[in-house]
Amino acid sequence: MGLHSSTTSWGAAAKVLHWLMAIVILVDTYIVWFIVNQDFENFRDQSTQMFRLLMPWHKALGFIALALLILRLVWRQIDTRPAYPATMTPWQRTASSLAQNGLYGLIAVSILTGWARVSSNGSPANVFNWFTLPAIVPKDEALHAWTEILHDWSSWAIIAIAAIHAAAALKHHFIDRDNVLRSMLPFMR
Repeated sequence: MGLHSSTTSWGAAAKVLHWLMAIVILVDTYIVWFIVNQDFENFRDQSTQMFRLLMPWHKALGFIALALLILRLVWRQIDTRPAYPATMTPWQRTASSLAQNGLYGLIAVSILTGWARVSSNGSPANVFNWFTLPAIVPKDEALHAWTEILHDWSSWAIIAIAAIHAAAALKHHFIDRDNVLRSMLPFMR
């Protein structure tokens, strides 16, 4: 398997970026879910032990997801894309493209509103204590409330579209019996 994609399969770079991003987003989502379920009534209370322990991981993984998103978008511009299977109808191709672009857009919105949420609260945007990113908006309670809403809703939308994306990949594999899922699986040609 080469670094670049071919007309029939995704290349190593596209696969690594895809699966790394999926793992980072899944772990990041699980961290928040875990915090919420450990102390639902107080999960936004920054003094709780669970929040102090896990929220820095959530923030750092968000910035890692941003770096991966930028790499994916750059790679997408220079790499080829495997052809859609001949059996895919035009509406399925359109839906696939909309879902993929929608995921990219929602991931960007979620990350940027998360960053703005941290900034508008006056908290540092720290990445694993390696470095701190600058605030992207000033400290502002009203802005913080809006960024909180946008971050939460865009995150839920990512979960919904990613679930549809995964279901479509499984449909292609088990019902259509085409190469769509296999072409993105690691260690497959």
